[in-house]
Amino acid sequence: MSADQQAAKVSKDAFRVPKALDLESVPLKAVLVTGLVSAIAIAGSVLQDFPLWGVVGLGVLPWIPLFTFEAAWKYENYGTYALLAVFTILQIGHLGEHSAQVLQLLIYDGDVTRASGVFGALDREWVHFVWDSGVWVGVLWLFYKFGTRNKWLWIALVAATFHEVEHTFLIYLAEFATPFYDAGGTTGILAKGGLFGTPFARPYLHYIYNFFVVVPLIVALLDETKYAYNQYLAKALPDLTEQERVSTTSQLDRLKVEAGHTVVRQGDEADSFFIVGDGEVEVIHERDGTEERVAILGPGQVFGEIGLLLGKPRSATVRATRESELLWLTRDEFTGLVSRSSGGAANLDTVMRARIGEPGSPPTTTRA
Repeated sequence: MSADQQAAKVSKDAFRVPKALDLESVPLKAVLVTGLVSAIAIAGSVLQDFPLWGVVGLGVLPWIPLFTFEAAWKYENYGTYALLAVFTILQIGHLGEHSAQVLQLLIYDGDVTRASGVFGALDREWVHFVWDSGVWVGVLWLFYKFGTRNKWLWIALVAATFHEVEHTFLIYLAEFATPFYDAGGTTGILAKGGLFGTPFARPYLHYIYNFFVVVPLIVALLDETKYAYNQYLAKALPDLTEQERVSTTSQLDRLKVEAGHTVVRQGDEADSFFIVGDGEVEVIHERDGTEERVAILGPGQVFGEIGLLLGKPRSATVRATRESELLWLTRDEFTGLVSRSSGGAANLDTVMRARIGEPGSPPTTTRA
């Protein structure tokens, strides 16, 4: 790894947000370009006198590919934590729609006919029922995955259940008791004038339901960040404790290389440790002007540890066989990991002994 890349990493580490919440796949340039396109789309739609839903929709549209790419990368590297993050972001948007409707009610003195939120065309019982059923199922699944240690998901699940019961009752009235529904049954169970009734009109009640789903979800996401770690790291060093995986993940940086790119060269100074993420690299021994491929490394496999552990130059050349993403640590970060983690040291010692073919180690012909 070059001195410039090492220095850039040290500079980034000083201002790093939690790794799992950081943008890792999408470059900053893409974010800036997307923001510019979104701003132009919003300005153009306002000048063309588009309805509110058109203005907001065109503003959001350019962000969808960026969001999708980052979410897919996060899922590949962080697993179900990424699904929690995506679900939470979508529900923040849902809360935004409810907030817009409540704001309109305040502006128009409670006139419901003028307060339909941003996407008023979707203000239909079936839309509400399908969406909130999806929310309830999603929260239930997240509760199953994380709820044993995350108390905030308990709150979200209770609120989502109340909300789901409300919409199930409403869709039943709309489909099977239409006269009652048309005569005021749209208030449902707990809204003002509903089956049991409370002081809250329906828009305010459903805003409260949504608020107590979304806010606990946000806190649950932040709480789960303390346990999020890179899955390739866990595969490479399975004996690390959970806390060691989390702390090491925060130090990992990403290097994207094209097919044919030489990552390290035999004989160079050993200054970094690598984990193969998405992709594949070949390990090559150079001798008397010829090259011999001795290993192919795929996702979750490591290289660069021999020179660092033995304090010697690189023992082999490593080259990408196709476009790949690598995760890497500096020499100091690697040394710190080995010194503080008996499990990580044992994993690396096993890999190293296998590669150099020491007695008592698993038989192998590779050396990286």
